[in-house]
Amino acid sequence: MTMPRAGWFAVGVVGSATAAAVGSSAAGSEGLGRLAAAGLGLAIVASATIAAFGRSTGRLPVPLLIVGVGAATLALRLASVSQGSSPAAVRPETGAWTATVASVSSARDGIVPATVVLATAGGPLEVAVSLPPYPPIGPGDQLRLAGDLRPATRAGDRPRVFVRSVEVVGDSSIVELVRRATGDAIGRVLPEPEAGLASGMVVGLRERVDRSLAADFTTAGVSHVVAISGWNVALVLATFAPFLGRLRRTPRTFALLATIAGFVLFAGGSASVVRAGVMAGIVLVARAGGRASAAPAALSLAIAALLLVEPAEVADPGLQLSAGATVGLLVLGNRIVAALARRLPARTPTSIVETLGLSLAAEAATLPFVLADFGRLSLVSPIANLAVAPFVAPAMGTAALAALGGWLVPLGLPSVAGVVLALPAWAVLGGLVAVVRLMAAIPFASLLLPAGAGPIAGVVAAVGLAWMLVPVRRAARRATLTARPAATSPSTAGARTGSGRTGPSRRATTVLGVALLLAGALVLTATGAAARRSGAVRVTALDVGQGDAILVESDRGSRMLIDGGPDPGRLLNVLDARLPPWDRRVDVLVLSHPHEDHAAGLPALAERYRIGTIFEPGMRGPGPGYRAFEAELAAHGVRTGRLSTGDRLALDDLDLRVLWPDRGAVPDTPGDDGTSINNVSIVLLGTFGRQRMLLAGDIEQGIDPTLVGRHPPSVDLLKVAHHGSATSSTDALLSLLRPKVALVSVGAKNPYGHPARDTLDRLRAHGADVYRTDRNGSVEVELDGSAMAVSRERGDADAPAAAAVGISAVPFLACSISTGSVGRTAAGAATGPGGDGYDRRDVRPRPDHGRVAPAVPRSPDLVPPACPGGRGGGNVAGARRRGARTMRSPRRRSGRAAARCRQGPSRGRSGPPAATRRGLRGLARPARPP
Repeated sequence: MTMPRAGWFAVGVVGSATAAAVGSSAAGSEGLGRLAAAGLGLAIVASATIAAFGRSTGRLPVPLLIVGVGAATLALRLASVSQGSSPAAVRPETGAWTATVASVSSARDGIVPATVVLATAGGPLEVAVSLPPYPPIGPGDQLRLAGDLRPATRAGDRPRVFVRSVEVVGDSSIVELVRRATGDAIGRVLPEPEAGLASGMVVGLRERVDRSLAADFTTAGVSHVVAISGWNVALVLATFAPFLGRLRRTPRTFALLATIAGFVLFAGGSASVVRAGVMAGIVLVARAGGRASAAPAALSLAIAALLLVEPAEVADPGLQLSAGATVGLLVLGNRIVAALARRLPARTPTSIVETLGLSLAAEAATLPFVLADFGRLSLVSPIANLAVAPFVAPAMGTAALAALGGWLVPLGLPSVAGVVLALPAWAVLGGLVAVVRLMAAIPFASLLLPAGAGPIAGVVAAVGLAWMLVPVRRAARRATLTARPAATSPSTAGARTGSGRTGPSRRATTVLGVALLLAGALVLTATGAAARRSGAVRVTALDVGQGDAILVESDRGSRMLIDGGPDPGRLLNVLDARLPPWDRRVDVLVLSHPHEDHAAGLPALAERYRIGTIFEPGMRGPGPGYRAFEAELAAHGVRTGRLSTGDRLALDDLDLRVLWPDRGAVPDTPGDDGTSINNVSIVLLGTFGRQRMLLAGDIEQGIDPTLVGRHPPSVDLLKVAHHGSATSSTDALLSLLRPKVALVSVGAKNPYGHPARDTLDRLRAHGADVYRTDRNGSVEVELDGSAMAVSRERGDADAPAAAAVGISAVPFLACSISTGSVGRTAAGAATGPGGDGYDRRDVRPRPDHGRVAPAVPRSPDLVPPACPGGRGGGNVAGARRRGARTMRSPRRRSGRAAARCRQGPSRGRSGPPAATRRGLRGLARPARPP
């Protein structure tokens, strides 16, 4: 393929813009960068002129002259641009600014990294900020920030604002709001991390992709799957084109152009998506018009025009990847597809062959930019791309179907029907996630290049790619019609290729549909089996980072969640992994105390899960997460109540008694942000059969003497207070509790030094086997009334020795450590009913749903509910005589139960508006004065 004149013009524009970017970065001044670009342009023009008129042959070196014209054009454009504030000229200051959100990244431990553009006196200034997850923000939002502005500490970094307060003062565009609403719709019917991945692939909301999953995509070298670029547009074309094989050229072209336009709008219409759509449309029109040779010229002019409008875009990885992918499709796409068509079995569908070929072409062309921009070389990338490519097109299509189901649920479609529509997406995206994680787990799957080596490696890769293209050009000149011609372009895909392939036949489509249904049924069955009731109580310390989230599942299926951690996205990821999407309910939610590392994750839970009743100590939290949680509760009308010493909760056969805080000891507002909030934590003592557990919240050493004075019994399981800090878990309390297993909920590499080494030593000295979420991941403890089994995601030195307890390497399946209720070996292993430390009893699930019964013999703040219309609440006196009030489960009331509620109390049985025979019992309301 010969370089067109427009291509040489684009080379000059790109070279001049690159010189400007390099000059600005090296000199720290936009003015010097513009001078560098202008000097480069003038030098090229001068050399072109000398070469043009100084040659004795009189031949005009047109390419060199055109390159000089392009460079000079961009130099003049740069000289005419009025720049704003330079990052190098930023001085430290404290103040408040109006800002526009430019981009948002995935949250990490409750912190949302973002880039905003400040409106300063010297002009717009792009800075980096770290924001709380609430209020939620997105690109285009207008913010009011207050904080400290500090210059960049390293070359290439942005200045940073250390934010003290943030307020959203203006919404973004309608397109952006529709994108976010579509992402929310996907989250209604898909679990995490599949929901976040679908949002990133379909509507370009990359910030919703789980951070660990995004890292796996990068390690495997397939991060372009999530980034909306020319590669994604090519996949959309390759997916839809085979189904348009019977259309003539002009209708097919218009149909594919409409597909591109629809995808661009559906993906949010951001600058990178528009670039990719424009470039793909140019290539498509050129090829459909029978002028394939005009496509490179049109593409070159498009790139030049984009840089002339915004020269700084030359350093944008989005433009680099979009342009590189499009050039790869144009130069290498057909030949790679033809090579695959000759080597793959003849029955391979054309759509699969084209998808594989286009993905390899795009990957080869974008490799230099990936190396230069990100400094990472994935050794498994070729294999990973081949493994991932068949999933991508079905994933995008099924994710769009899931989005439709999510949109229909608020309009009256049953949530179960929405989940059914999302089932194919769940199966396909789950397979994609599994493949990517498998590839990323291969040793030495990715190499992180040393600092400064990325650009050099990118140049080497570009030179190698250009050298490989030389034989391609020669082959193109010698190409003749053979019995097996090259495969068609995306614009003519679906026509018969030389290998005899056509678009997917009816039989192939039927087989694919049946395979998807079988895969969905398999996933449904496996998830249902994993979520079945085991007849035992399961307590899981969820790995939510530096915070607490404890999931308690009763013997008959009722659920209680204690706290939600600091990061809403991470809470949904770990919770959705354990609960089926068709049964998103939390019967009881307990907020132990209103610190952000316990409350900030709960607003997202209220948006996605059905919550029965919420209990808290009665103190209002000072953080934005707690305020957002209150707003969500008000919007959804969830019942709330307070817990204090002496109150009791019955979660089916699990009895929970409140040991702290005392009534009247909790102020409405905190005195400070530290110890005074920690020390109002709700402390629960649970009993199931002959086993006991203590869930200690974040109480510190000042509360331990009070608990010691109440003579708590020994426990099998202890949720260690305050993330194992040095100010918790005193010797006096541990000598009474004598826990066999201690769970520490803590974030990796946290700045507080949790858990403290002294605390860990005290726990072990009192006979506890210590598990911590930063090293073990989520830890699940199962209690069947007499024996205890511990399962963890991964191991570390704080867990019991593998040789002593026979730990398996399979997490949550065979990695169980059984601890009997009496007697333990010296190594800490259990002597359970099996005789070897494992409990092999066949505990069958019970058919009924279960009940949740807060039993409060001495609490005046828990009162029975009233039916709609003001009717009374049931036999309160009878409940008091029994020492407990009954409260029914927040499930849909049958017609008979609704009739009883309308008729008033009958035979002492009543309940809340959503009552049934079984379920949640007892209802909490705000406390009344003693």
